[in-house]
Amino acid sequence: MTKKINSWRCILMATLYTEIFDQATFHYSNYELDALYTASSNSCPVGVAYYSDIGLTTLVGTTAISYVATYVNGTYSTISVSSVTRYVSTADCIASNYDIYMTGFLISAIAEFTSVCNQDLTDRDDTTFTFNITLNELEKDILAKLIAVQIIKKEVHDIRQIRGMVQNDSSASRYSEANLLKAKLDLQRDLIELAKQSMMSYELGSEDWSTFYSYETQI
Repeated sequence: MTKKINSWRCILMATLYTEIFDQATFHYSNYELDALYTASSNSCPVGVAYYSDIGLTTLVGTTAISYVATYVNGTYSTISVSSVTRYVSTADCIASNYDIYMTGFLISAIAEFTSVCNQDLTDRDDTTFTFNITLNELEKDILAKLIAVQIIKKEVHDIRQIRGMVQNDSSASRYSEANLLKAKLDLQRDLIELAKQSMMSYELGSEDWSTFYSYETQI
């Protein structure tokens, strides 16, 4: 999927959740997520003050209708009022359903990665969907892989799928559903292994090998 809101990448001092969500879809995506993504957009509701500058100091007016909002950073977002770009407080905007949904998977991924990561993954804002730190490419990729793992786990453990297999009277249908479940389990194992390999590489790359060699010399 190509992210609709490309301006989210303008931030240099912080890592946006959407960067990681984008990467996660390269590892695993499905129809339901694609549909939710396509239907979602951030919105700026009625009654929100909008400004002519990014500092949000020169007030122009307040919104009389709801606008689609383009996230720029944790401070401001943009809306188009009569074809003119105006600036609103990001805190006044409503996040898309897609980002809210994916954040749940991200939080689970953070729990898996936090003991290994060299950065404080709790230093983030789940309201503006932004880390207050700059994650490097490997850190973002690991979180993306772990998100993919969480998504496929949810599908594997979907009680509706299991109930359907049990209740279905057609042996052909049960066979097809069983094969689909097996394929998902195989994919889950592959994704977990990829995530583990990436975390192992990350952990090894973070070791202070100069200290190790010094210790070996002393022995």
